Amino acid sequence: MQPAINLLVVGECGDGKSTLIDALRDKSRSSQPLCGKSPHGVTKNVMVYPCSVCGEPAFSLVDTPGVGDHGVTTADLVNQIEHALLHQDLSGGIRGVLVTTPVPDGRIRLGAQVVRTIVDKGFLAVNGHDKFANVILVGTKTDKADEEEKKNFMHGLDGQPSVQEVFFQNCTIPNPLCVMVSREDYSPLFAAIRQLPALAIQYRQPPQEVLSQALAETLGTGIQQMQDVVESQRVEMEKMRQEALQEKERQAQEAKISQERMRQLETQAAERRKLEREEQQRHDQEMQEAREVAACRQVLHRQECQSPRNLHLAQCDGCMQFPICGPRFKCTLCPDYDLCYSCFRSELHGHIMLKVHKGIACDGCLEPLLGRRYMCTVCIDFSSSYDLCHECFSDNGHHHKMLEVHQGMVCDGCGQRPILGERFECMRCSDFSLCQSCQRRGVHSHHEMHLAIEPLAVLPCRIQ
Repeated sequence: MQPAINLLVVGECGDGKSTLIDALRDKSRSSQPLCGKSPHGVTKNVMVYPCSVCGEPAFSLVDTPGVGDHGVTTADLVNQIEHALLHQDLSGGIRGVLVTTPVPDGRIRLGAQVVRTIVDKGFLAVNGHDKFANVILVGTKTDKADEEEKKNFMHGLDGQPSVQEVFFQNCTIPNPLCVMVSREDYSPLFAAIRQLPALAIQYRQPPQEVLSQALAETLGTGIQQMQDVVESQRVEMEKMRQEALQEKERQAQEAKISQERMRQLETQAAERRKLEREEQQRHDQEMQEAREVAACRQVLHRQECQSPRNLHLAQCDGCMQFPICGPRFKCTLCPDYDLCYSCFRSELHGHIMLKVHKGIACDGCLEPLLGRRYMCTVCIDFSSSYDLCHECFSDNGHHHKMLEVHQGMVCDGCGQRPILGERFECMRCSDFSLCQSCQRRGVHSHHEMHLAIEPLAVLPCRIQ
């Protein structure tokens, strides 16, 4: 995308400069320029107005103070123009200067004379172009001028030089850019803008004494007086420029600090959101686990209620009790060797014993379930459950979540009996176990806990 053409607009207050800008500016991107008849006063500083005209290249009008009214002196205008040409931060620089002067006046007004002096003393000829190649003389208020005034502006009357000839008297090109516009028709100006050289204006600030002498001759004042004014204005303008640079640096630093602060706040907010999500996930996980454990415990409770005496149709080979009442333990080596809970605790048999889960068969191998029991959290129905022994669970697993049933183990945190899922043991306290929910909440956090891995074959001294 090509940058907009920047055009510097110079003229006296009341010669139609503000009217021209207001007619061409993009109303959605800029406010109305001030003029001499405005109750708010006149333009005091350089203002940039983006313009948007259908079918024409994008351009911006850089408005300068109107000379000769409301305290705006010639020296003020000179310094404002020099500031715009040297220091204005515009992409592509200044491509052209529009000098406005009313057609009905029939003369070159003071603002135009100042511009002519600046062009003659400060503009540089680039690539063979004349100094005035980037200048367009714009005759305004054409709708209020008669035919003689229009002719006088463009061609002259009675052998006298025209207004444009007087303005471009130091120009070497045969047809300098000069147009007349009215409120209803700005097309001649658009055509002239398209003829501007592609390069931006090259301006070199002329020596103070040279510019002062030229302005003194134009205004008819003393050279020393004008030199003092120009010097003071340049000093003041340089001071203002330095202050503007410092203010720009300060604003850039503040913007940098603000951006850094915003990044920190965004990072903190992202961390808070992450922690909230993690906390919500933990909460949801705990609730899900609580529902699963509750459902499994209900099934286990109903299974126990179906055989309240927990009778096993087997004879204890220790005390010969028949049937065995309560927990029953079966030898892993001796065929058909069973013990009741009392004989098991008395260690009457030296082999490894496994607890028999009465009435529970492994749904994988369909054998009576011995040792470690894994219970599905989904495949449960009132008092029936889907259970696997350790071998089937390790070999094939299950497509649903399984919880290990720690038969005879009680959670010392919440009292869950039996413990379902992971079981944690205290490294210091004897016979202290926690379920995974209590471990996650930090119950018994003053001691180190470790995940208890049940042996495949449970020793008699470890079974309650």
